[in-house]
Amino acid sequence: MSEWADRHRRLARANSAEPGTWRTSRVPFLRAIMDDLSDPDVEEVVFRKSAQIGYTDGVIGNCIGYYIDHE
Repeated sequence: MSEWADRHRRLARANSAEPGTWRTSRVPFLRAIMDDLSDPDVEEVVFRKSAQIGYTDGVIGNCIGYYIDHE
């Protein structure tokens, strides 16, 4: 999913302090979470997070976009 996001995801100016192309390299700690969510061999993903780490755009937004594109 992280590779898909780097190729396809764009962040809107209205929703992001850094609009434009999504770059997983800016939030490397989200890479494993995104990739696990798209791995068919992974049955459960559990993680602890703090506020404002990019979770909504980085994980939820990329996950929704990834599965829409792949379904």
